Amino acid sequence: SGALAGSSPDTGANWSTGNSHASDGSVLNMSATGARANIGFNFVQGSIYSLTVDLDVNDSSGNQWLSMGFTSDIGSSANFGSGTEIWMLQRSENNASADVQTYHSGTAENHNLLTFANDGSMMITLDTTNATDYVATYTRNGVTLRTANVGTPTITGVFLSNQTTGRFDNFQLTSTAVPEPTAGVLSGLASLVILARRRRSEFRSS
Repeated sequence: SGALAGSSPDTGANWSTGNSHASDGSVLNMSATGARANIGFNFVQGSIYSLTVDLDVNDSSGNQWLSMGFTSDIGSSANFGSGTEIWMLQRSENNASADVQTYHSGTAENHNLLTFANDGSMMITLDTTNATDYVATYTRNGVTLRTANVGTPTITGVFLSNQTTGRFDNFQLTSTAVPEPTAGVLSGLASLVILARRRRSEFRSS
């Protein structure tokens, strides 16, 4: 199968990577520093984004990993996320202290899962409806591992990276626009507040 670079998923953009990732999602070649694939999308503040990828780690040491996340630099070739990225990694089941790690602002939180396998469905939901502080929720196999306030990083795309061989599968990136209240709704709310105040005033004067 061909290299992942140039393959167009439903985002309408192209993956950017070297020859380390195959179009079927498998990791073909792994250098000493690992490898990375990026894809950009048009980020709109006020939406809720969900990034889902199935990771299957091929490693017996328990130290190496596959990862995925939101990035502020789709030109980066670094397999380890930077301080402005929102991401998570999965190791093999042989790691006793940090099977999964979740990151934002350059800091990690370790998650030692007692029942674990090398493959898992990872999801990061990024809620950007608060313009001054986004919220990221990290999930594995439907179980929420962490919810964190992550500030307002500039998001330009998403990435997949690896420090070992394995497989990425079922990549999905979805967005949900959250509509602002219409003028009619705001007017109705204002009328309710005024009516409530009038009723309180009538009650006090009786």
